[in-house]
Amino acid sequence: RVGGSYHVGSLGIFGFACLTSSTLGDAVRFAARFYELSYGFCLPTVTVEGPVAALRLDLPDLTGPVAEFLVRRDLAAIARVMAELLGMRVPFTSIEFTGPAPSSGDDAAREAFGVAPRYGSPANVARLPLALLDKRLPRASEMSVAMCEQQCSALLERRRARTGVALRVLERLASID
Repeated sequence: RVGGSYHVGSLGIFGFACLTSSTLGDAVRFAARFYELSYGFCLPTVTVEGPVAALRLDLPDLTGPVAEFLVRRDLAAIARVMAELLGMRVPFTSIEFTGPAPSSGDDAAREAFGVAPRYGSPANVARLPLALLDKRLPRASEMSVAMCEQQCSALLERRRARTGVALRVLERLASID
């Protein structure tokens, strides 16, 4: 339920760039490039499996209930944002989670994804028709995406810059023989 409360507008300039991308595939590529500007915890990768696009979410440094919550939250948020971009629910063909089924049941997951998830899988993966990535988005604007990309690059550069205490610690560590 938590992930379903995220909207494109809550992602700021990052979300606007996705919203004005030419196709869903372009939005996915943009989102992967600037994912640090999102609220996501998981590391997403998209691969092609024949006629299917597989979105895998990894959370390498966490396990257990917290990791399970964050994976489900991130996937629900991604599904919600993709639905807003497309103007329709994402027709997932399958959803797989590594963790166990929630003790409270999975009605919320079935509602969020449109399919019943499989639990105890080797990876956290959502699959959707590959052709969907070529779908033209209704608010496409190449000029808007270009402006957003510049702003996202500058924002990411500022976030990655080492200043203050982080810079002093790095300099100190570098000076140790």
